[in-house]
Amino acid sequence: MFLDDENTGRSVFGSAQELKLASKVFTYSNSSILITNKDNKITAVNKAFEDMTGYTKEEVLGLNPNVLGSGWASKDFYKEMWAEILEHGIWSGRIQDKKKDGEVFHASETIIAIKDKNGEIENFIGISDDITSLVKEQEDKEKILTRSSVTGLKNRFAFLRDLGNNEIIYAALIDIDAFHQINNFYGYEISDKLLENLSSILQSLGEGLCEVYHLNADSFVITMSSTQDVQKFSDNIQEMVERIENHTFVVDDFEILLSVTAVIAQDEAQKISHTLDMCMKYARKNRLSFWEHSPESNLNKVFEENLYWTKELKSAFKEDRVITYFQPIYSYVDMEIQRYETLVRIIDDEGNIFTPNYFLPVAESTNQINKITKIVFLKTLKMLEENSANFTFSVNISFSDMQDSDFLEFVKEHLGDYKIAKRVCFEILETEGITDEEPILEFIKTVHELGCQVAIDDFGSGYANFENLIKLDIDVIKIDGSLIDKVATHQDAYDIVHAIVVFAKKRNMKIIAEYVRNRSIFEAVKSLGIDYAQGYYIDKPKATILANMDTEYIHVQEPYKTLIYVSQAQEATSYEEATNILNSSWNKNRKNNVGGVLIYNKHYFVQLINGPVERIDMIFERISQDKRHHTIRVIGEELSAEKEFDEWNMGFLPKHDAITKILEEHGIQEERGLYNAGFENMKNLLKKLSYYI
Repeated sequence: MFLDDENTGRSVFGSAQELKLASKVFTYSNSSILITNKDNKITAVNKAFEDMTGYTKEEVLGLNPNVLGSGWASKDFYKEMWAEILEHGIWSGRIQDKKKDGEVFHASETIIAIKDKNGEIENFIGISDDITSLVKEQEDKEKILTRSSVTGLKNRFAFLRDLGNNEIIYAALIDIDAFHQINNFYGYEISDKLLENLSSILQSLGEGLCEVYHLNADSFVITMSSTQDVQKFSDNIQEMVERIENHTFVVDDFEILLSVTAVIAQDEAQKISHTLDMCMKYARKNRLSFWEHSPESNLNKVFEENLYWTKELKSAFKEDRVITYFQPIYSYVDMEIQRYETLVRIIDDEGNIFTPNYFLPVAESTNQINKITKIVFLKTLKMLEENSANFTFSVNISFSDMQDSDFLEFVKEHLGDYKIAKRVCFEILETEGITDEEPILEFIKTVHELGCQVAIDDFGSGYANFENLIKLDIDVIKIDGSLIDKVATHQDAYDIVHAIVVFAKKRNMKIIAEYVRNRSIFEAVKSLGIDYAQGYYIDKPKATILANMDTEYIHVQEPYKTLIYVSQAQEATSYEEATNILNSSWNKNRKNNVGGVLIYNKHYFVQLINGPVERIDMIFERISQDKRHHTIRVIGEELSAEKEFDEWNMGFLPKHDAITKILEEHGIQEERGLYNAGFENMKNLLKKLSYYI
C-alpha cells in the first residue's frame, strides 16, 4: 500500500477508515505527494509526483528529496525551514525544484511532520503544486507594471516603490535635452532604439553599484547603493555626461548626437523625487549640464523665489504692471519689417523689466496663464488701433487658452473689426502631451472665420510636428530656435530645416525663422528660401514699434551682448587666490574684445560681460561648467549694435560702509537681493561698485 512506511510496514495514518480515505487522496490527488521516513528518505510518491517531476516511484524510493534541488535556495533558507518543521510540525512556502530533465519549476509546497503517540517524528509528508505558469503570469504583470516597455529598466512606479522606508537617498536625475525633436524627426522606432542604446551606457555606470530607472521618455534616475562612495558616484555621473555627449549613437544607419542634463541630490526617501525635479528645473533655468545639490547650495531659495513671484504677479495684475514688448520680424522678400511678435514683461515698482522666465513658471503652476494671455491680447489690439502701418502682430496662446471656452468668446467679443482681425496672428505655443485635438481645431476654425491668421510655434519640437501640420489649418510656421541656431554650422540642422521649408512651401505656408542672432545665421536662413527672420540680429524686443514699414532696418555687423550674472562661490577664497583668478580672467577677456565688470568677495561672484554675441555665449558656457561657481543666476541680457564697455574693471571687493550704502541705495540688503535685482538696476550698481575695485 502507498501509505505504508517501506521501512516499518506500518501505516502513516491510524484507523482503517483514515487509511482508506488517505489512500484515495494520495492516489487521486492532483497535488504531488511525497512521503519520507524520519531520516528523510523517500518511502512513497503518488502519480501526480511522477507527472510533475518526470521521476518514477522506483527511481526515487530511498533517496533524499534534495534530488529535486535546483540550487535556488541558500543553506540558511533550508536551515530555517527545517527549524520551523521540527518546532511547529508544518511549513508552507514557495520553492524552485528541478525535474528529471533539468527543467526548473516553481512549486507551492507544504511539509508536515507525522508523529507517533509518544510525540516522536516517524514520517514527513510533502504536498506540492506546480505554479510555474502562475508565477510567470505574475512576473509578466509585474514587468508591465514596473518595467519600461522600451528599455526594460525599472520605471517610475518601481522607483517610488523601491524607495521604501530608506531614510536618506543619494540619486542622480538625467534628462535628454530636446528629445522631442529627435522623436518628431526620426520617429518613435528610431527613438526607442536610441533609448535602448543609452540605457546600456547608463547601466554600465558603477558596475552594479547603482540601480538605473527609466522614469519616462527622456528621464532616467540612478540611485547610489549603500556600499558606494559618494564622491565616486558624483565623479561617475559627470564622466557619464561627458561620455554621452562625446558619443555618436548609430541607429539604423543614422548618426545621432545627444546632450543631457544631469543633477545629483541627497534627501529623505519621501522627498528625493521632488528634490530631483526641483534641481533639474534649476539646472535648466541656469543652463547647467551638470549640477550637484548640496546643503550649502540652499535649494530653498528656489521656493522663496516662487513665493516672491506669486505675490508679485498678484500685485502686477492689480496695478497694471503686466506690459507688452514687441520684437520685429523681417521680410526677406520685401526687405522690411512687416510683422511683430507681442511678448509679455512685468515691470516692478522701481522700473526694472522682467522677462517671462522669471514669472511664467509660477503663473503656470498657479493657473494664471489665461489671465496673462488676455492682458497681452488686449494690449496688442490697442497697439493695432494706434498704429497706422499695416504690421501683423502675433499673440502667443497656449493649449490651456484654447481649452477655455470663455477665452474664445473673449476673442470674438474684442475682435469685431475685420480690418484689425486680419492683422492678428495667434501663435500656438509648443505644447507636449496634448491628447484632445478638438479645442485646437475649434479655435483655429473660429479665428479663421474672424479673419485672423494662425501660426504654430517651435516647429520641430513637441506638438509642432509634420503630422499635426497636416491636420491643422495653419497659415504660418515658426521653426524652432534650437534648429535655426545651428543652421549655419551643423549640416544635420540645415538638412532638417530644408525639409521643413520644402514641406511648408508645398502647402503654401509662410515660414518664420526665430533666433536669428548673427549674420551667418541670417544668410543661411535666407539661402533656404525662408520668408521671415526674427531674432536679436534684427532687433531685440522693445516697448515701441516702427512708425512705418519703409524704415531701413537690418544690422550690418555682429551685435554685441551684455550679460549680468550672480553666483555663489563654492568656498571662501582668500584675497591672494581671488587676485590670481581675476588677473587670469582679465588677460583672456582683453584678448577676446570683451569688456565689463567682475567683482568677487568671499561669498559671491557678480559679473557683467559685454562683447561679441558668440564670445559672450562661449564665456558663459565655460562659467556654467566652472566648479568654483554654483547657484548661478542670470539677472538679464541685452543686445546692442555697439560695444558698451571698452574697459575691463575687476577686483576683490572688501566690505566697508560705502559699499553697504550703495547696495542699500539699490534695495539690496542681503545676498539674496542680488539674485532678484533687475537688469538695469544691476548695471547701474556695477558701474558704481567698479570705482571701488
